[in-house]
Amino acid sequence: MSNPRPPGLQQFLDDEVTAVALEHLLEKALAARRNRMVEAYSGNAYHVAFEEDAVLIEHHYREDWPAVRLPLDSFIETLQGWQPKARY
Repeated sequence: MSNPRPPGLQQFLDDEVTAVALEHLLEKALAARRNRMVEAYSGNAYHVAFEEDAVLIEHHYREDWPAVRLPLDSFIETLQGWQPKARY
């Protein structure tokens, strides 16, 4: 990815994006790219809303956590390159 990641995106990836979450998020993001209506993803600590050409990532519990908005294509590219850590 040529552009630096927005602040908070790496934390979202580390905290939330397991292999299962990655599959769901990528499926939703690709559907949104095809102009389909997509319901938001609600994970353990984060909420991801799919807008027309962007995604909005917000934390469920931390009010001081700045929302992350990035282009849909950048989000898809980030997810496609993400390698979730094994969780036990």
